[in-house]
Amino acid sequence: MRHMELYYGKNKPFECGFNNRESMQQSQINNLRMKYCARILLSDANVFKDKVIADARNEVNMAKQNELDGAIDKG
Repeated sequence: MRHMELYYGKNKPFECGFNNRESMQQSQINNLRMKYCARILLSDANVFKDKVIADARNEVNMAKQNELDGAIDKG
C-alpha cells in the first residue's frame, strides 16, 4: 500500500519504485511489512501498546545479556 502513495492516476506507466530483481523486490516487500506491523503495534489505538513495548524491551535486554554471557564464556 505504501508504494501507492506514488500513483497519481496519469496515463503513463506506473513506477512504484520496486526493484526489478525478484530477490530484491521480496526484500523490499518484507521491509514494508515490518514497517506496517510496527506502525500497527505502536499505534495509540492499540490497547496493548504498552505491553508490546515492555515485551520488546525485555527481549532486547535478554539478547544483550545472552551476548554478554557468550563473550564471557569465550574469554
